[in-house]
Amino acid sequence: MEEDSPADDNLDAAVERALEPYLALLPADQLDEFRAILRDEMARHPVSARLLKQLRPPPVVQKSDDLVRDDPLAGAPAQHEDKDKKRERGGRR
Repeated sequence: MEEDSPADDNLDAAVERALEPYLALLPADQLDEFRAILRDEMARHPVSARLLKQLRPPPVVQKSDDLVRDDPLAGAPAQHEDKDKKRERGGRR
């Protein structure tokens, strides 16, 4: 069986907090059913899924490399010059 991820731990904790007021009121089988429904909905709903994703630890970087990213302000892909071309022009501008 796989080890629970921190996101699963956060999800389980949120579900348990939500069910806390009902622990003394409902039988165990109903609590289990509600627990499964809440867990599924919290994992699938766009807002809660985004929040849970933010709580996950960042991925471990195995190799650092240059990335070409789009320039969000220009609305078009950023133009990246080759290092040799920059040297020909005299460096950075």
